[in-house]
Amino acid sequence: MWEAGWKSDGIADVCGTTAAHGTNVAPQSQEIIALSAAGYISGLEISRRLNVGMSTVYGVLRRAGLAPSTLRRQLKRRILILWEAGRKSSDIADVCGTTADYVMQVACRAAMKNPALRRLAPPLSTAEIERIAALRREGYYGAEIAELIDVDYAAVKLRIPVIVISHSGRR
Repeated sequence: MWEAGWKSDGIADVCGTTAAHGTNVAPQSQEIIALSAAGYISGLEISRRLNVGMSTVYGVLRRAGLAPSTLRRQLKRRILILWEAGRKSSDIADVCGTTADYVMQVACRAAMKNPALRRLAPPLSTAEIERIAALRREGYYGAEIAELIDVDYAAVKLRIPVIVISHSGRR
């Protein structure tokens, strides 16, 4: 549309929005709206795909009547559906076009309200606990230990304080 010499008011009419006086409508407005309408794609991912700023994405969506809070709610719903299905946070992040950290943040907040969403690490065997203690005494940290013995990091992280206390003579 820009190439055809359209002004922001004309583009806004075609997109079903209004252009504020003195502001330009992004050339990618239709693409931004289409990606948003496709569902479950974060504003960050849209800005990366189209190489535009976040303020541009949210400005276009706001002018189109799509509040960013609505998009975030849809994204969070999608994340929680996939989380309940047992998908890994990195897989969910790839599907939803967001980061694994954001997926974990959403899941942790939801788990505070609904304990059924919590993922418990499998219990450790006695041999695994002894191996964790030995590696900890050698100076390894939790993430390294989890990787070395191929167990869940959360289980290792929960065990380390218990191991340290039991080996220091305190109970």
